[in-house]
Amino acid sequence: MAVMAGRVDPADERAALYCEAKAEAIARKSGLDPDQVQFAVQQLRVIAGELRAGFHVEGVSDGEG
Repeated sequence: MAVMAGRVDPADERAALYCEAKAEAIARKSGLDPDQVQFAVQQLRVIAGELRAGFHVEGVSDGEG
């Protein structure tokens, strides 16, 4: 993700929003209980927010090492 002067690149923001929406649609189609879907979507939003903020997320490669 490109960060310019402390801000996330708008293209990265759009990509993150698209991924959130796509993941939510997949979770809903999976036949999971609605509460499980909401929990999964909530967790995805937390991870996406951390990525936008530039935090390291456990299990997500930053392309180094």
